[in-house]
Amino acid sequence: MSSEDRLLVKHFLTSGEEHDFLLIYRKFSGSLFRLAMHLTGHNQALSSDILQDTWVTVVEKLAGFAWHSSLRTWITGIMINKFRESARKQQMHINLAEVDTQIVNPSSHFSKMDLKKAIDELSEGYRMVLILHDIEGFKHREIAVTLGITEGTSKSQLFQARKRMRALISDYQNERHD
Repeated sequence: MSSEDRLLVKHFLTSGEEHDFLLIYRKFSGSLFRLAMHLTGHNQALSSDILQDTWVTVVEKLAGFAWHSSLRTWITGIMINKFRESARKQQMHINLAEVDTQIVNPSSHFSKMDLKKAIDELSEGYRMVLILHDIEGFKHREIAVTLGITEGTSKSQLFQARKRMRALISDYQNERHD
């Protein structure tokens, strides 16, 4: 856990000044917005709304943050919950955009549409772990804390998600060649 993060939070909680909050906001908003864009299928308006709701909750609950995880992990968990709330409210279909090529065999030839279709067919748990690990670079420990699962479950879901992705993409490619 970053001592810099602890210092930023302490200054904000002590002062309550917008300037001190903006230091925290600037540090995390870029990566949070990128994740929101992946989760919403690159819906910029919805991503902005989710990010704003996330920051409102962060400000409300920051004083109670116990530092059992990194600040980044805690804020990301809040954002994922805001996304889930939004998805439930709008009954939207989760459409993740792009996943790092490490999910499939790098020598495979597949289209972006195959990748999107395959991601859409993954269960929510698989999708979340896949995006957090392979795109956002979270470690399994951070994913476990963020999603409220064990590290072993995170590793297992990532393994299964990648396996399912390879099978789905192979199926899509075979369909094209038939």
